Amino acid sequence: DRAIARKAGPFSASDKVAGIVATLRRGKGVPVLLAAAARPELRDMKLLIVGDGFQLEPLKQEAAKLGIADRVHFTGRQEDVTRWLNMMDVFVLPALVDEGVPQAMSQAMASGLPVITTPSGAITELIRDGETGLFTPRGDAEALAAAIKRVIEDEALAKRLGAAARAHI
Repeated sequence: DRAIARKAGPFSASDKVAGIVATLRRGKGVPVLLAAAARPELRDMKLLIVGDGFQLEPLKQEAAKLGIADRVHFTGRQEDVTRWLNMMDVFVLPALVDEGVPQAMSQAMASGLPVITTPSGAITELIRDGETGLFTPRGDAEALAAAIKRVIEDEALAKRLGAAARAHI
């Protein structure tokens, strides 16, 4: 239950939360996600970044530079990501390189989350654009922001994508 999960975390029940679970390295596209979160159309959205890696500190600095550090929650490394996934309204993996089958994205799909990603490598085996998730072009923060906004504002779309993702996985 999202409301129960949020009581144990940094978000309120009414917050709109986009998130990612990943080893924080360049290919995951987290800087693109930060740039999307900084766009005016997402000014009320919160961002949850679950994971660790050599980019953690540079990403925190980038969030501060973009003026969104107060809306971004970095958890660092987590053994059990289930409670963090349950806090999200949408899972985002803006991959910049071809991916295998991302475990965290599979977990997000199994949790019934709508997914926004890029058509990179084996991701195309899990996501059918418009059916089990949404694709955006690699490195395009504007398109990513538009897709996040669309899913966050359209509850019926979010539920449809999440249910199809869960059934598919």
